[in-house]
Amino acid sequence: MEHNDRRDSYGDTFRIEDGHPARPLTAQRWFRLAMVLLGLAAIAGVVVYTQGDTFMASWYASRAESKASSGDYHGAIADISHAIQQTPDNVQLYLRRGQYRLSAEPPDLDGAIEDFDHVVSVDEGFADGYFNRSMAYQRMALLLDDEKRAAELHSAAIADLERARKEMPSNDARLLNQLAYTRAVAGVDLDLALQEIETVLNGVDTQAVLATVEEEPINSTDILRAREILAYVDTRGYIQHLRGEQEAALKDMDLALDLYLATDRAIFNRLADENARAAFEREQEKLHAVLLHHRGLVHQALGNEAQAEADLSKAKELGYNPKVGVY
Repeated sequence: MEHNDRRDSYGDTFRIEDGHPARPLTAQRWFRLAMVLLGLAAIAGVVVYTQGDTFMASWYASRAESKASSGDYHGAIADISHAIQQTPDNVQLYLRRGQYRLSAEPPDLDGAIEDFDHVVSVDEGFADGYFNRSMAYQRMALLLDDEKRAAELHSAAIADLERARKEMPSNDARLLNQLAYTRAVAGVDLDLALQEIETVLNGVDTQAVLATVEEEPINSTDILRAREILAYVDTRGYIQHLRGEQEAALKDMDLALDLYLATDRAIFNRLADENARAAFEREQEKLHAVLLHHRGLVHQALGNEAQAEADLSKAKELGYNPKVGVY
């Protein structure tokens, strides 16, 4: 019987015999296919081995962020801890866990400080590590009845913000506001604190900012700007109160509350998720409580007893309590 050998596209020999269909010589072909599959499996194994930890860390970190945004900080801490186990060299994860520990109820201040310590030990120039540790120190100071130890922690908080300042633009508004407010809460260097917050508000037409959020429609940029300004105005008002400048303080406190009320509902209406709305409301109650407490103190200093009682009582009802971080 006549036959001819030919090659297919894989390089295997096909024998064609008269009167019969093509019949492959399969042994060599299957061997080559097996080698290709083994090679692909090896490559896949390397990818899984080298990238699997990173993938799982990203997944846990993403889920932690989702839980934190809905107010489940304990769940977020658990997930971010899993992410850290997968990628222990990622300092950003330690920073986030420290922030979650700081925000949890009750907060884990020792754990937060431990995380921020790790961040700045790995990267001495990491400004957010110092910034966040400063807040943890301040929260811890407000829990103490030991005035000497509390003063030490307030000093440590200020020192951390000064250290962060070396790594950030000198006129960074967020940092200067936090530095000024930290000095005010500690009751130290009030002249310097006022100078710092005046630097932040220099050139800001606060009444114009209020006007932009009292008119419809309000755009998101104006809302966010107004929220920043209300924090800065409240800080200045609180410092003025501590300096005995009550009329100026009252003007700032009224403005801060006007900005709060004008933006609170606008932000709430922009949140589609119910969990996000609930978490936002919880946080805003705390802010409202602080603003009312500060104005109540000013009314009290001015002898406006009825207004002081109304503001201070409402602040307490909304949760004002320095020992749980609402201050």
